[in-house]
Amino acid sequence: MKYLTDIILLADYSHKSATRPYIALEIQKFISLNKTIAMEPGKFCQSCSMPLDKPELCGTEKDGSKSNEYCIYCYQNGAFINPDMTLDEMKVTVVTQMKKMNIADNIINMAVGSLPALKRWKV
Repeated sequence: MKYLTDIILLADYSHKSATRPYIALEIQKFISLNKTIAMEPGKFCQSCSMPLDKPELCGTEKDGSKSNEYCIYCYQNGAFINPDMTLDEMKVTVVTQMKKMNIADNIINMAVGSLPALKRWKV
């Protein structure tokens, strides 16, 4: 696996838009939490890889408490919002959402490449 410091360099040179500083900041947050692409449980959604850096981004358990593993877009009331979603469908969803945010293709590829290592998709 590659280290995320490579992503910062690539994003810095290949993504010239108003969102670049935001993306670089988000990547730096990611690196500070985990040095490799392998996601650390509890820091990133273990379904889609979204950073769980704010309590309002955390999904909910059956008892209403915040999930430490999944985001609000993947998990609510103790269950996956789309329980039948496949890994390939999640890859398409992640690409679609990241493209809407004008994130560079190389960063999107790294995020999609990390999905199979997440708890939901480990076989």
